[in-house]
Amino acid sequence: MAGPTRACRCLQGGPALQDAMVDRLFRAYFSEGRDISDVDGVLASIAAEVGLEGATTHLSTDAGIAAVPAAIEMARNMGVTGVPHYFFSYQPDPEREPVRFGVPGAQDAHVFSMVFKKLLAKAEERQRVDTSKL
Repeated sequence: MAGPTRACRCLQGGPALQDAMVDRLFRAYFSEGRDISDVDGVLASIAAEVGLEGATTHLSTDAGIAAVPAAIEMARNMGVTGVPHYFFSYQPDPEREPVRFGVPGAQDAHVFSMVFKKLLAKAEERQRVDTSKL
């Protein structure tokens, strides 16, 4: 099993645990130069550090292996071509479809500010179009 697949198997907890694990994996790999595919050493210690209980046992089995390619395929179908990738959704009215935007890659704060403004503008535009049909 290659590179990050093992690490991805540790991302099956809840959102808070996933965030902590991703942050710690990125730091270990990019800042510390650690081999995150090393199950017994690096990966197990990082998982324990963030509070992922039973990680060593989980990683010594085939549990969750099939979920990783399925998750990658789902992300590709959603337009994700790399990490990070951000999705934004705004639904001011539950009766209408939400306005959605995706932002690929690391971006400056002004890009996110622009996305939020576009979300609001698009929602307002839809509202005007919908009310003009009445």
